[in-house]
Amino acid sequence: MNTIICAGGSGSRVLESIIHLCASGLGPDEMRVFIVDPDKSNGNGTHTSGLLAAYLETQKAVERSDTALGLFHTKFDLLYGEKERGGGLRVWSPVPAGKTLGDILNFNNLRGTDADVARLLFTEEELTTGLDHGFLGRPAIGAAAMSLLSTKQDEEPWPALTARIKSDLNHPEGSRVLIIGSVFGGTGASSIHPLVRFLKTIPEINAERLKIAVVALVPYFEFVSGNVDQEESREERISARSERFLVKTKAAVRFYEHLKSNQDWDFEGMYWIGNSENRRVRRASGGSQQKNPAHPVELMAALASLEYFDDPKIRKLCHYCGPAQGEAIDQPNEVRWTDLPMRPSGRKRIEHAIRCFFLASFTHLAYFRDLLDEESVLDDRPYCIPWYLDKFALKKDWLTDSKNRADLNKYESYLKSFYFPWWIDLHRERETKLLRRDTFMEGPSDEARRNLRLGYLADLFYDNRGAEKDPYAIDRFFDAMVKVSSKKGAGFQDGVGAYVSLLLRAAQRYIDPKEK
Repeated sequence: MNTIICAGGSGSRVLESIIHLCASGLGPDEMRVFIVDPDKSNGNGTHTSGLLAAYLETQKAVERSDTALGLFHTKFDLLYGEKERGGGLRVWSPVPAGKTLGDILNFNNLRGTDADVARLLFTEEELTTGLDHGFLGRPAIGAAAMSLLSTKQDEEPWPALTARIKSDLNHPEGSRVLIIGSVFGGTGASSIHPLVRFLKTIPEINAERLKIAVVALVPYFEFVSGNVDQEESREERISARSERFLVKTKAAVRFYEHLKSNQDWDFEGMYWIGNSENRRVRRASGGSQQKNPAHPVELMAALASLEYFDDPKIRKLCHYCGPAQGEAIDQPNEVRWTDLPMRPSGRKRIEHAIRCFFLASFTHLAYFRDLLDEESVLDDRPYCIPWYLDKFALKKDWLTDSKNRADLNKYESYLKSFYFPWWIDLHRERETKLLRRDTFMEGPSDEARRNLRLGYLADLFYDNRGAEKDPYAIDRFFDAMVKVSSKKGAGFQDGVGAYVSLLLRAAQRYIDPKEK
């Protein structure tokens, strides 16, 4: 069984990419997941929680899809205990609400050497500032809090996770855990090693069947600088600062190298992922304002995560990934399909799945959604739409009925609120060259950018060609829908699941005409 523990805001953003890949059919059958973050109101975590809720709703809406396609097939275990009511994505905080580092260390009651050591390691501001918005970009604060993890083992989700891992260890395939976080911030940098140490205490038998790996993100963004002449507030003085990212990263690398050289390296694998050119983002001290756009580095981290779960042969290695270096010194790094971490044996399959799901989703919102709104045609003249007549109308499976309409709305909500905005974020920088930016980015506002441009259907995927506007491209896709629908044994079921399966089968045929 697979478990993902996401630490901090960067971990939450990687989980966003993982969920979208699962929607495309690339995830494992089951996955446990939760977030470790003292900042429970973190905007990145809130966004990912909403995404997972939309994924689960869409999963129900398309449950009658072709199982061979794997759409939304990954089941998420959110680690609720037997006595708990199930809820959304769980966020666990190592710090009680309203508490400071001084409260956690019981600083006011320390005497003698203990008090002197605390004063030596932490400033007065660090000891007295509330931690509801995280560890302030300071791993030392987080490490102090996370060192008490063993005293929190009776707090959910730890009892639920412990019980499930022990159950996994009774099976030969064992349990795989992946911890995701940055090493240049506060929560991720301070959580990775304490989490590994705690997890290693769980097995009572078959300890060798517990495999733990880490996705360690190194700097790939920086904060927009403020007015250097303006006096900083207390909160700004002790919050995360991007000029310190490299120093903290260097310290983290040295720490893990020290562990490895001393045979104290408990990781099955460690994935180091980043970018030498940082995207500039607005600085926020936590809370709902900390909501950075998705980044290609997070997509790379998500693919590395799924590779770890999919490949049982990974053994005690470090892996490195980032965008390709530009040919000239002044040329920016570009992110192309070949930069994404995929094993050579599976690259074609993974890339094909991502492209096909995007194409199916694109054609639905850009064209077929309006067609499905024509109830007078669908109900009274279905013969005008051969694929609809063949696969739906003749079976009395009307996509216009109330249940199918509700399911279709759930699917569309996921696409419009999460999936396409994610792709737009990935392409905010012109150096990202996975899809044609002009297919969905027109106008200055984000809302305008969500308008999909059907005219570029013939050339959605970046391949160095000029813009190809082909007014007949949608006709070829429509024809693919007809040909797929007329094939016996396509594996379709009914309702919206059958419709989405049909879109994906047509996308496969459209991209590769040799597809059956």
